[in-house]
Formats: sequence, C-alpha cells, structure tokens
Amino acid sequence: MEHVLENIWVQIAALIVVYGAIVLIRSRIRRWPRRISALDIFTPFILVACVSLMMQLRFLLLWFILGWLIICIIFLLIIGLKNRVLLYRQYFKGIWRLSSLYLLIWYIVGIGVTFI
Repeated sequence: MEHVLENIWVQIAALIVVYGAIVLIRSRIRRWPRRISALDIFTPFILVACVSLMMQLRFLLLWFILGWLIICIIFLLIIGLKNRVLLYRQYFKGIWRLSSLYLLIWYIVGIGVTFI
C-alpha cells in the first residue's frame, strides 16, 4: 500500500486546506501578531510536502539540499556584512521567509518534473 503523501493530488489538496485553515484561524484571532504571516506558519507543511516529493525524485534531492545550503550561507554573509553584526532575530526571520519561497519553488518544480 502506498503512502498517502506520495499521491501528488492529495498533497496539493492537503496544502490548500492547511493554508486555508491557517488564513481562517489568523482572521478569527484578534490578538494575532502582525509580524507573523500565514506563510510563516505554512513553511513546515510545505517542507514536509517538498521533502516527500523529493524523496520520490532522488536525482533532485541533492540539488535541493545543496541549493538550500548555498542560499542560507549567502544570506548569512549578506546580513553579516550589511549590519556588521549578526543578530539571530534578523537572520532567522529572513531565512525562514526565504526558505518558504525556496521550498515553494522547488515543490512546483518537483510537480512539473513528475508530470513530464
């Protein structure tokens, strides 16, 4: 029996439902911090979906991890050289959002590769 997350359509539907639930919860809670977006909370879910998709496409897994590492190092250098001091709060918030964008792009690329 195949794993539930191996089906791409189930993954896409689950991600849409989770994102919709996050946006709905965020709109219902009045004391939600403004600096935390729905995409910030969505990042772990897209990470799980992206890794499960990349495990099926083993030839892309190395490039996925290597690219993420390079982006993190470049972002670290930019923040460190720009501010002359490396504050964890600035680095973590920026790399979290950049990782979210990176994961979303790789997820779309992975879906495109599976359909080819």
